Amino acid sequence: MGQLNLVLHVLHIVAGVVWAGGTILMGLFVAPAALATRPESGRFLQYLTGPRKLPLFMTTAAWIAVLSGLAMFAPTLGNLGPGVMRSPRGLTLSLGAFIALGAFLEGMFVNAPAAARIGRLGQAIAASGQGPTAEQLQQLQALQARVTRGSARGAVMLLVAVVCMAAARWL
Repeated sequence: MGQLNLVLHVLHIVAGVVWAGGTILMGLFVAPAALATRPESGRFLQYLTGPRKLPLFMTTAAWIAVLSGLAMFAPTLGNLGPGVMRSPRGLTLSLGAFIALGAFLEGMFVNAPAAARIGRLGQAIAASGQGPTAEQLQQLQALQARVTRGSARGAVMLLVAVVCMAAARWL
């Protein structure tokens, strides 16, 4: 059990750092900058999300962080007395986990579908050989704004979750 716990902790921390760090960087800096500098930023974002596969990388890190966190959290509930989850440490870990799950759900059900729609719309525009129509441009801008807002919310949630996880050990 000790080696499994070590592996779960390492996976959770490394994947969490990648997921939270990447989300904070993208949500608070890259996405707003890209939105403010469009259409010039379009090629940069297409390269970042296409050949560089940032969405796949971030999604994988998020899944690893969440699953390893749940694997560590579940046995704790079963092996500890009922008062532990009412302790400051237990409450703080629970709050951090709950907030991180909120960020995960935001990414999976808001950002990922909107980003996929942006990709499909961008491919359709490129395939047409012309610039975007007024309707396509309006759709792109609405989707980009949605992803930017969702990324910022996810970044703030993960920042709070990281603070909770880091502080829980000392409570």
